[in-house]
Amino acid sequence: MNNEVNTENNQITILDPQSKAERIFDLLDVKETTRTDYKSRIDSFLDFTSKHGVNRNSFLDYKRELAG
Repeated sequence: MNNEVNTENNQITILDPQSKAERIFDLLDVKETTRTDYKSRIDSFLDFTSKHGVNRNSFLDYKRELAG
């Protein structure tokens, strides 16, 4: 079994999502300051998605909550 994903009970759970996100940010073609900013904010977004789930509007919903 892949040690990054758990598929028990017909649900997909990414294990250690913060680490995965940070690895993705390392691949982005952005300035280092932007990359550092993204990494510092990922915890808040992951908390939001753990409460509200993930869908195609998750980022927009998160931005709305921040503005609210």
